[in-house]
Amino acid sequence: TILVCTLNEEVNIQSRIINLASLERPENLELEVYILDNGSTDKTYEIACNLCNVYDIPIQVCKLGSIGKCASLFWAYENVDSDYFLMTDANTVFNSSYVIETVRAIRSNEKSMVYIGNFKSVLSSKDGENFLSNNSSMSIRHVVEEYFNVTSGANGACYCVNSKSIVDIWKFPAVRNDDFVISVYAFSHGSAKILPRAKAYEVENLSSLEVFQQKYRDALGHHQAITWLLNLSFSLKLYLSVILRLIYWSA
Repeated sequence: TILVCTLNEEVNIQSRIINLASLERPENLELEVYILDNGSTDKTYEIACNLCNVYDIPIQVCKLGSIGKCASLFWAYENVDSDYFLMTDANTVFNSSYVIETVRAIRSNEKSMVYIGNFKSVLSSKDGENFLSNNSSMSIRHVVEEYFNVTSGANGACYCVNSKSIVDIWKFPAVRNDDFVISVYAFSHGSAKILPRAKAYEVENLSSLEVFQQKYRDALGHHQAITWLLNLSFSLKLYLSVILRLIYWSA
């Protein structure tokens, strides 16, 4: 099940659905998309509803109200029956083989609980398309993490979790930096697999003020998320994940 959380994404939601519907799919795979709208005041919900029956992929549009992204994902985990959840954002673009690469990794690494795509933030769509078409390779960060079997968490734009690894996660208090928490929480129940050929990008051209505001929100979110994770249980894997995240975020 592909989960797309939306909030005022009328500019992106149509292209997001088109991209998902055009992905190559393995045979005998039950694939569905859930659009989880959490309080949009523009035409996001209406546009998504109008596209539900246009493509040959089941699309459900859920109007959840102003509950936030984290609560929207937790709602899906509790109410949608699926073996695996693939998270993505409304302004993300996948390469055509993203689902195939993810399924291949799942079938060959069943002990892994989280599968992290090869994501890049770019300044333009042209840069993004160039990234998708170039030969795939993991970043140094991911090479190190895979070697030591740890993870600093996934970007919210592209990662997949085994539903068994997040059982009852919605019963805990909601936390910020939800994608970091969810991916590390899933990882603590098994291992993480990096997918260099499952590629995705987002166009993100922020002003200096917007970058500062983003860093400020991240700082608050990371503090809350890390505190929650460390209080969860004493686990060397969790502690290493938190340390790596702090190093990565600080850089």
